[in-house]
Amino acid sequence: MTLPLIGAIEAGGTTIRCAVARTLEEMVEVAVVDVPTSSPEQSLDVVATFFQPFADRGELAAIGVASFGPLNTETSTIADTSPKIAWRNLNWRQQLVSRLGDLRVVVDTDTNAAVLAESRYGNASGVEVAVYLTVGTGIGGAIAVNGSPLHGIGHPEVGHQLIARAPGDHHKGTCAFHHDCLEGFASGTAIVERYGAPASQLDELHEGLQFEAHYLAIACANLTTMVAAERIVLGGGVMEARGLRSRVAERAAHLLNGYLPHGQVRDHSLSTIVAPKFENSGLIGAWLLARDLV
Repeated sequence: MTLPLIGAIEAGGTTIRCAVARTLEEMVEVAVVDVPTSSPEQSLDVVATFFQPFADRGELAAIGVASFGPLNTETSTIADTSPKIAWRNLNWRQQLVSRLGDLRVVVDTDTNAAVLAESRYGNASGVEVAVYLTVGTGIGGAIAVNGSPLHGIGHPEVGHQLIARAPGDHHKGTCAFHHDCLEGFASGTAIVERYGAPASQLDELHEGLQFEAHYLAIACANLTTMVAAERIVLGGGVMEARGLRSRVAERAAHLLNGYLPHGQVRDHSLSTIVAPKFENSGLIGAWLLARDLV
């Protein structure tokens, strides 16, 4: 029996990624089509053009969408507080159905999709509580319990946890809603605004990366104590800065100061804070969301 063809969309702040596959193995290796995140009308028209031939042939069983947020997951709608102003109040399900016809669509945040992929099949598999934290233009995060993303009041907004300003850091945070939050201090946007260059171009000993490691370590320590995270996956473009992930792990262990009995934390092991297994964790997670429908 031929397996159904499943579509996946990962909508980021600058790029929307699209793919189709029948199996997870195909999805990991599949060619991905990138669409610039411009106006909703332009971007979604191009996205629909990619999926249209499969829909016309009746092959497309479902589409999973991993979207930037904030997101109303009950209605599949981007919230009216999204920094992508033109995309506010956009309903993903309605937009896709209006262009491609009646098909099953499931929508969640990009980070919820990423933690789904990493906790089921990636570098956070085999643990009860996993966290995915993506550090890029903004900072997003998600929590999975036994392989299922956590939902409560919408979805976790890990990037907007309020944290203390580091000694000697006098730069105003970049978050428009609350300056002294993780995203305001440690996002890629904040780094470029402060230093005129992305994290990957800064020297390992640069002040900016010292602050970055400090703020991300606070976030990881908070997540470890608040949700008993056994594995924290740190992804996103900022984490490409050389040596940053290991410094975050070491600093987080220092901040926890041996309080937790968990050996990996107490012994400053790097196995608690890891890199993603998948290059496209969010896209693979979107595919998994749709696969669960069929």
